[in-house]
Amino acid sequence: MNPVVITAALTGPIATKADNPGLPTTPEEIAAAATAAYHAGAAVAHVHLRDEHGRPTADLKIARRVLDLIRDQSPILIQLSTGVGLDVPFSEREKLVELQPRMATLNPCTMSFSAGEFRNPPQGVRRLAARMKELGVKLILAHSPQAKG
Repeated sequence: MNPVVITAALTGPIATKADNPGLPTTPEEIAAAATAAYHAGAAVAHVHLRDEHGRPTADLKIARRVLDLIRDQSPILIQLSTGVGLDVPFSEREKLVELQPRMATLNPCTMSFSAGEFRNPPQGVRRLAARMKELGVKLILAHSPQAKG
């Protein structure tokens, strides 16, 4: 029998509560969703962060709060997204690994999402990968079928 690892993507970077009123966006909702996913059999929670208005954010205070709440509620592994959202600058997104989650995503290329573009500059990606290695953060390569480059 091959082992199976279930990863629950709790929020994502694009959907809003207008799309789904049950979408977890506050730190408390995200932590509760991660805990529920753990109890349903997930081993990993893929976490995107939202600000007080429900928009994607790389705010380190919000990130710390979410990480702490999840860790207090369950032993699920946390995979923090450094993708965050289309409008969050790479320079802000890369700082998230300083919180030293067990693992984080690394987007190796710039991608198109509908009419938007998700910028991941090559030098920044290399710098982020090196920093993740220094901090012992396991990197998970993320990609999209719409990826270009």
